[in-house]
Amino acid sequence: TLIGAYYIDNFTRSAATVYTIECIDAFGVLNESMFAGGIYNNKSAKTILSEIIGTDFEIVYDNVEDIELSGIIESGTKRDAIQQVLFAWGVCASTDGRQNIRIFSLDITPKEFTEDDIFSGVTMDVSSLVTQVSVTAHTYTEDESGNVEVNGKKYKDVTEVYTVMNPNITASDKQNAVEVTDATLVSPSIGQAVAQRVYDFYMKRYTTKASIVWKGECLGDCVT
Repeated sequence: TLIGAYYIDNFTRSAATVYTIECIDAFGVLNESMFAGGIYNNKSAKTILSEIIGTDFEIVYDNVEDIELSGIIESGTKRDAIQQVLFAWGVCASTDGRQNIRIFSLDITPKEFTEDDIFSGVTMDVSSLVTQVSVTAHTYTEDESGNVEVNGKKYKDVTEVYTVMNPNITASDKQNAVEVTDATLVSPSIGQAVAQRVYDFYMKRYTTKASIVWKGECLGDCVT
């Protein structure tokens, strides 16, 4: 059973036949490759992703709907560029159990783990209650006095903040606001939807850690 494809990053030899080998997956490789950046106006998210990854790795789309994105991606690593696309798009990516990159939407129908599948020693962490989430949307226009530069051209960044408040907060609750300001592919057309999605994520406050009998579950599966 293939559980992952990994690439040698570096190794040390401590004896004639003893090596310590460190490996990375596809995203580790892409973290060492540079992307020049780009500016986009209602461009397909799938197309942007293909331009970033190129022929380095095959992309497999699993139950995702394409959307159009507007904004910029500043120069940096291909991994950072991919992260900008995925965040604005609202999808996930993984390399588990495959030699390509799988793009998928999180499932909402949980698969149940029974007591027979779980080892003892389960722990649970509860994160702090989030009182509000704010996401900054960006609109870029070409301007010689702009503070953002992509491929030799300068752009002016006009921002707009979209907020979702926790309706269950009382006066005695400690303020704990989450802010996302550097998602440069979040435009005003999707700003509120992204803020709601980030809020919904932070409402999942319980993190369970357990050893299980693995039956082929993949990263991102919805379980209970």
